[in-house]
Amino acid sequence: MFRRPLTSLFIVVFSLAALGVSGQVGGNYTYAFLNLSPAARPSGLAQATLASVGRDIQFAWLNPALLNSDHRRQIGFSYVNVPGGVGSAEASYGFGYGDKHNIMVGFRYLDFGNFVGTDIAGNPTGDFRASDQLLNGSYSYRLDSNWQFGGSFKLINSVYESYNSFGTAIDLAAIYQIPESRFAFAVIAKNIGVQLVTYAGQREPLPFEMQFAVSNQFEHLPFRWTVQLENLQQWDLTYFDPNAVTRDPITGEETYDDLNFGEKLLRHVSVSGDLDFKSFNAQLGYSFRARGEMTIPSRRTSAGLTYGLGIKLYKFRINYSRKYVHVAGRMHHIGVTVNLDEFGSE
Repeated sequence: MFRRPLTSLFIVVFSLAALGVSGQVGGNYTYAFLNLSPAARPSGLAQATLASVGRDIQFAWLNPALLNSDHRRQIGFSYVNVPGGVGSAEASYGFGYGDKHNIMVGFRYLDFGNFVGTDIAGNPTGDFRASDQLLNGSYSYRLDSNWQFGGSFKLINSVYESYNSFGTAIDLAAIYQIPESRFAFAVIAKNIGVQLVTYAGQREPLPFEMQFAVSNQFEHLPFRWTVQLENLQQWDLTYFDPNAVTRDPITGEETYDDLNFGEKLLRHVSVSGDLDFKSFNAQLGYSFRARGEMTIPSRRTSAGLTYGLGIKLYKFRINYSRKYVHVAGRMHHIGVTVNLDEFGSE
């Protein structure tokens, strides 16, 4: 009973991954904000939350199959301040019907702020703004005590000065749980979609991604660890790094120090730990890819490290997380969730 569902999950993972093998990950896709969630608690876990079965609706942004009956009549709101004056916010609401059907609707907004427009000669043409918006609808279906499936439908809009783009995408996900041992296995295919209206006549692909995760909660402690594999659709996530070029002082010959197998493997891995008491929670996460891409040789940094804290005040659960992006800045996330049913419980 244990081996067959896991085998099925791996077959799904690698079959779907084969559909997306192409090019480098960064810089070749539009709507990159789809992979950046301002949700505070998942961000404190380095977004390694694909198999985080729990009562916080904001986890469902990253995996619609996580939606369950605990999320009904729950409202979630999050905001993050990004270095450079960029801000992002999202809001969500959960509901459902019957014992097996759960739904979430949500909206995400990314604001790049004000810009001063100029012509080719540098003459001012007026101020303008740039922003991205996402309208999201998610659905999950609980087949039995082990299997749960989910999907999300996304309407995407971007406005950059006089350039506009519109697109649509879906996520498809599945979770297999083993209640007696508290294990959960999850797989997702993200951002399967198309750009319907282009910015300037050139159609661009969306940031398709395959992920797989395993998590387990301790038997006598409300602590869940997760190991998550990301970007399974592409093995080599490296890019040209000028710091890896070595020049021979005598011959002038240049050699490039490419990453070894183990270093390339770790670029796919994120890990997290989530301690969840009734009125208090704490998170810790680490992304090896963020560490590899954002660290610099001349400075010791904590790039890739995330942490967060949460507390329940009255009927509101407030979460804060901090993400070390680079020596130049950090991201501060804040989120609030509340279950409306608690107001009628007194």
